[in-house]
Amino acid sequence: MLVTIPVEIKRRELVGKSWLAYNLLLKGHAVVIGPPYEILTHLRRLQPAIHIEHNRIGKHAQTLEDRNTTGTKSISLPTEGAVTSKGLYHPDTAEFLQHVHAFLAWGPAQASELREQTPYPERVIAAGNPRFDIHNSRFRSVYDTLGKSKRDDMGRYVLINTNFTRANHVWPGALHKFGQGIDPDRVDIEQLLISGMCEAAQTIAEQTELQVILRPHPNEARDVYDAVAARHEQIAVDDSGDVFAWICGASCVIHNSCTTGVQAAMVDTPVIAYTPPGSEHFEVEIANAVSRRATTPEKVVRLVQEVLVGKWTPVVGVEDRLKQEFANLERDAAPFIAELVDEISPRPVVDYTGVNVPLWGRLKTWGKASPLLRRLVEPAAEVVAHPRLLAITYGYQKFPGLRAEELVTLLDGFAQSDPLEYHIESVPRCRNSFVITPT
Repeated sequence: MLVTIPVEIKRRELVGKSWLAYNLLLKGHAVVIGPPYEILTHLRRLQPAIHIEHNRIGKHAQTLEDRNTTGTKSISLPTEGAVTSKGLYHPDTAEFLQHVHAFLAWGPAQASELREQTPYPERVIAAGNPRFDIHNSRFRSVYDTLGKSKRDDMGRYVLINTNFTRANHVWPGALHKFGQGIDPDRVDIEQLLISGMCEAAQTIAEQTELQVILRPHPNEARDVYDAVAARHEQIAVDDSGDVFAWICGASCVIHNSCTTGVQAAMVDTPVIAYTPPGSEHFEVEIANAVSRRATTPEKVVRLVQEVLVGKWTPVVGVEDRLKQEFANLERDAAPFIAELVDEISPRPVVDYTGVNVPLWGRLKTWGKASPLLRRLVEPAAEVVAHPRLLAITYGYQKFPGLRAEELVTLLDGFAQSDPLEYHIESVPRCRNSFVITPT
């Protein structure tokens, strides 16, 4: 069977989705991996038996229904799960699940809650997400190698992850243009979080020999962080590469309500949640609960110093809490999902002749893939800030490009001393999507 696997945000998902692809290849299935804007536009030509749906409940139920009529079966693997579970419980839950073969929840807690909201509880499976298969030696070895490379390049460093798009969006006013309301109280808290984390970064740089890496969310403006880095040689703003690699190499991680806090706890990297008074009203509880909390920048620095002198103590009961939210801690997700796919009976015919991609969809795909149009759209988006121009520009940030060599490096890394024989080639008329076939 052919399985299509969209990667929404490259630096967040590429390794995990490639790990899933590797396990599907072991089962003898061909896969296509690339950005959603290419794969979704070319489904008519690819005609996959299985499509791994990346959108959350409440989005694209009509698209799923249309796809269902073609013969392609959809499996929903949400890119955000335990740490943003509220976004998954949507009034359209029943309609969404009507059109998917299975919904792969991140963990037992999420699956249980979701089953109560749908007439299709049997379709909700606590599968986990492949990007959290950190206890699998093949998967973990890739990150350990990447983390060691980070330490070799930079020495010891602390990683500060920020995700404060309400107060610091790369396009001011963009959330309003996309129809998203902004709570002024949340904006105030995010501004407090930004200033506090920047203050902590400066103090760490002044009082220790650690390098400080500020890593903003793709939708955040970098200016405030660049200004801090310009004043200290030990501080850098770097959002390149897979964040899990940075976590594996870090001496400690600082965040607020971020998935990276969970990832750090999973690999036993000391993790600190900066939680000033008032921030608890907007926090993602699981991410902060597995972290040592610090309510002031000074307390953040004191916890970092505990790490440096070997006196760090992690939060008690983290593993039990994580097991409720992440099925990966009981068994690996990617092999489980590959087994699930292997058991699916494909429909005898896949036919997309009755489904047409809207003109805007085709233009958006071309725009995101065209270097020439990119040079025109990016400055225009900054001036006009039209939602559709912003959507194309955001697509550049989420998925700047993919080379076959990157996939080969990952697949061969997973294989270790047991080589996997496969053939890889570009999908016709796609710049960043590749079809991989076992040989």
